[in-house]
Amino acid sequence: MEKKYPEARGLIFDLDGTLVDSMPVHKIAWKEITSLKNFEFTDEIFYKYAGVPSEKIFSLINEEFGTDFIPDYHSKLKEDAYQKKMSLVKPIRQVLEIVEYNFHKIPMAIGTGSPRSHTLEILALLDLEKYFDVVVTKDDVLNGKPSPDTFLMCADLMSVQPKDCIVFEDGDPGIEAAVTAGMKAVDVRMYL
Repeated sequence: MEKKYPEARGLIFDLDGTLVDSMPVHKIAWKEITSLKNFEFTDEIFYKYAGVPSEKIFSLINEEFGTDFIPDYHSKLKEDAYQKKMSLVKPIRQVLEIVEYNFHKIPMAIGTGSPRSHTLEILALLDLEKYFDVVVTKDDVLNGKPSPDTFLMCADLMSVQPKDCIVFEDGDPGIEAAVTAGMKAVDVRMYL
């Protein structure tokens, strides 16, 4: 994966599965909470909704499978289960190298579907907060991914035009959000 992006005036990084290898820990938390209602949270469901805020995922599961999860309540349980295992999360080296290379060269932001408290906690735990001028979480926008709101807010707060931003993502909803925002998307799954 390239480290230099001369055409970019701002870089935006998804957090989970892109900058940090938290997806296995999230998957454990999802399976733990959905099993409370004897629902099998498959890998297909997990990857289909990667990057989408958890409340919305519970709503989508209810619509698709006729379950009766209470989105706000079960989302809180899922986030609490994840937080208890957060120490298992590590940075993804290939993406971190891009961040380190571009540090102090151009503005960089985190654009994530995770809650602000968990985002700031994981950035601090891994000593990554110093790299980012802007952090936009699901708590900061009305519509999460695949809506472009998260990435558009990142661009606005970095004072960079959307067309001049490159988004690093590992999920289809996030890539859709970047494209809809008029930004170039780099699918990190192709390089990991």
